[in-house]
Amino acid sequence: MPLLTHGGVLADGATIMTFVVGHAIRVIGIPVGIWAFLSLKKGEEQGVRVLFLFLCGLAAACVLDLLVCLLEVNDVCNSIELQEFNSCSHDWGKQAMICEATDVNGVHGARRDVDTCQAAETTLRADGKINRADDTAKCVAAGGGGICSYNQNQAPSKPTCCFHEHYAHSFSPCNRDPSERDGVFDTTWCQEFSDLYDVGLGLIWTAVVLGMAYVANSARQQAGATD
Repeated sequence: MPLLTHGGVLADGATIMTFVVGHAIRVIGIPVGIWAFLSLKKGEEQGVRVLFLFLCGLAAACVLDLLVCLLEVNDVCNSIELQEFNSCSHDWGKQAMICEATDVNGVHGARRDVDTCQAAETTLRADGKINRADDTAKCVAAGGGGICSYNQNQAPSKPTCCFHEHYAHSFSPCNRDPSERDGVFDTTWCQEFSDLYDVGLGLIWTAVVLGMAYVANSARQQAGATD
């Protein structure tokens, strides 16, 4: 399920539904399935009828879970938490590259050249957009050219957001090497991915459950005809 939204109402609803469906399968579905199998071996339909009713109820729960997922997609992708996570990832990603003096030990390593490259660095990615070719060109052209180069940052400095108490270490935006990312979060991509993952898998799982219900009903009818 997607990340919790601010307030977490819809996201919590989908998580609860998933929890209930999963535990219903373990606690109720497996014993009922065993009972249905034993009933079929005896030529009885009672166990299979209960399995059919359980699968119908499970399919209804899956449809409800699917509807909640559809309702929550927009809230999740536009949540404050996700925006803040992406913003921190962007700030950390800006540390991946640096505009620095080409020769810090030679003539071009004069304080003036270093200052020129540092000034150029502050103008890069200012609009929140990542364009490596554009940023490289701006850096190289600083001070008339030949002074600065756009290089891999060998000593990245983590922004303060990396140490936010809400981020457990494994989920921190800064728990890996810095990688350039746009500052504006692409909610369209988020919604499309959520639709594909949550809704797509939900549709598949609902279809599987309905298919199982159809098979159980057919077996029930055959057992009833035998009786």
